Amino acid sequence: MPNLGRSPHRAPSLRLQWSGGCERPGTGDEASPRQLHPTRGCERPGTGEDAQPQRLHPPRGCERSRPGGAAHSPRLRPSGGRERALGQVEELKLNKCSGIVDVSALGQVQELDLGSCPRVVDVSALGQVRKLNLSHCDQVVDVSTLGRVEILNLSHCYRIVDVSALGGVRKLNLVGCTGVVDVAALGQVKKLTLVCCSEIKDVSALGSVQELDLRGCGGITDYSAVPHAKRK
Repeated sequence: MPNLGRSPHRAPSLRLQWSGGCERPGTGDEASPRQLHPTRGCERPGTGEDAQPQRLHPPRGCERSRPGGAAHSPRLRPSGGRERALGQVEELKLNKCSGIVDVSALGQVQELDLGSCPRVVDVSALGQVRKLNLSHCDQVVDVSTLGRVEILNLSHCYRIVDVSALGGVRKLNLVGCTGVVDVAALGQVKKLTLVCCSEIKDVSALGSVQELDLRGCGGITDYSAVPHAKRK
C-alpha cells in the first residue's frame, strides 16, 4: 500500500506572537491560508494535513478588515517571516489590545489602529503606514519617524513633546497632547487639531493650515495669524 504518512522533510514552523498568548503556528508546505486575529484567548483549530481553512474571530474590536468588507487571508510562508505575511494586510485593527508591546512587524500595513494599546512604546518601524491611530498610547514619546504618515492620530499621547518631524503629515490630531509647546514646524499640515493643548502659546506659523482647531488652548493670546481657526 502507498505510504500515506507525512513526509519526513517538513518546513520549519512559523509562530506569530500577537498579545496575551495569541499565537499563529504554521503547518509546513501544505498549510492553508488562515485568518490572522490579534488578541488574547485566540485559538486555531485544525493543523493536520486534512485541515480546512479556518476563520478566527477576535473579540472586543481586535479585528482585521479590508475596504469593502471582503475577507483577505494573507499566506504564511515558513521561509518568509512575519513581515512577508503582514505585508499583504491592508487594514489592521488592534485597538484596546493591552498585551501588545512589539509592533515592529507592522510597518507594511496600510491602515493601522493601535488606539488604547498602553504598552506600545517604540513606533519607529511605523513610518510607512498611511493611516495610523496611536490615540491613548500614553507611553509613546518619540514620533520622529512618522513624518511620512498621511493621517496620524496622536490624541492624548501626553508624553510627546517634540512634533517637529511631523510637518509632512496631511491630517494630524494632537488633542490633549499637553506636552507639546512648539508647533512652528506644522504650518504645512492640511488639517491640524490641537484641542486642549494647553501649553501652546505661539501659533503664528499656522496661518496656512486649512483646518485648524484651537479650542481649549488657553495659553494662546494672539490669533491674528489664524483668524480662520476654531476657538470655541
